[in-house]
Amino acid sequence: MEKFESKSEFSGDAEVLKINRSDASKGRVREGDIAIDLPRGEEIKHGDVFGPSSNGKYYRIEINPEDVLKISLIGDSKDLGSALRLGYMMGGRHMEVLIDGDEAYIPLDLPRTKLEHFIEHTGLNVETQIIQKSITSGSGYFRGEEHEHSH
Repeated sequence: MEKFESKSEFSGDAEVLKINRSDASKGRVREGDIAIDLPRGEEIKHGDVFGPSSNGKYYRIEINPEDVLKISLIGDSKDLGSALRLGYMMGGRHMEVLIDGDEAYIPLDLPRTKLEHFIEHTGLNVETQIIQKSITSGSGYFRGEEHEHSH
């Protein structure tokens, strides 16, 4: 088994290793004869490269697409105040979210009906749909942090 504990600065051709968001956020992956085990608190990001292996191979990470709830503000809710209200609701529930342009994408870690119930209670005019999308760390991505506070 090949084990990697740090990222590589290699920029050439690399074999693609597809992983899920959950493993990436933990910094640990076991895939075939490949093991990646980063120090606690480090995440594996889309495009990261690991290697070389004992036979000189490098591996480039791709985060698998997954079902996500796409939320679009529409009509009279397409303003800054509405966007802030939606963001406040998601943050208050420690939801992971990707903001990309005018849309928000929430991984379906909770049932769709529950997510839509939360959104409905904001009173905003929105359109939702389930799509496949890679949710990856980086610009526009926010992972809900577990900490205690009163609401």
